[in-house]
Amino acid sequence: MTITRALTFSVLLFAPALAAAQSTTSVCPTGSRYATNGSNLAYCIFDGFKAPSSTVGEYCDYLQSGYIGYAWTDAPANASYACPAGSWKDTNGYGTDFCIFDVSPPSRATPYCSPAQGYVGYSWTICPPGAQFVKNGANGDLCLFENVPVPKDAQTYCQYLSDGYFGYSYPFASNPGYKCPSDLLQSTNQSGDGYCLAEPLYLSPTLDVTPYCGNFLSGGVIGFAYKP
Repeated sequence: MTITRALTFSVLLFAPALAAAQSTTSVCPTGSRYATNGSNLAYCIFDGFKAPSSTVGEYCDYLQSGYIGYAWTDAPANASYACPAGSWKDTNGYGTDFCIFDVSPPSRATPYCSPAQGYVGYSWTICPPGAQFVKNGANGDLCLFENVPVPKDAQTYCQYLSDGYFGYSYPFASNPGYKCPSDLLQSTNQSGDGYCLAEPLYLSPTLDVTPYCGNFLSGGVIGFAYKP
């Protein structure tokens, strides 16, 4: 396959300090590693490679199309350059070569790329859109939906947090016309129950995650706690 899309070259000048490298998980593509910044950002990073040229540029504008990488102008000095494991090499046929990594990022992910410094990847917020991030010291951090208008007879739906989703359920009969808060997705099981669910979370199995549900829902609060 020959890449014909326009290139955008840039260099990331500042990289936030990341937590120690962790084992690759199902959240990240094969060959990348998962990390956090010790706060509300998680990362999938391909790193440890040497750039083929001092003028290498990032090729990360197509992250949400399913691929990222880097590009350089081919020359005799780098003609034998081999792309890192987990990526594939291509050319646009006009003197530019590429190393491309296939990815499946969260919809809210943004590029985190600096091939000149030996890494390309992406980051996303651990808290889903609409949830408040709250530092909680040694007890870990919190992602909370607050001031939730709780419907009558609502029940927490947090037993699948480790699978990437949580929220609450409610009976339609007791709550005619009830609408979930705008930051929660409305769903139904077609059996008389409605659901208000957070956007998929993309939580790594390496995070120590605890539901923040139970009696908190009656006070209009639902979410989870985690330790990176």
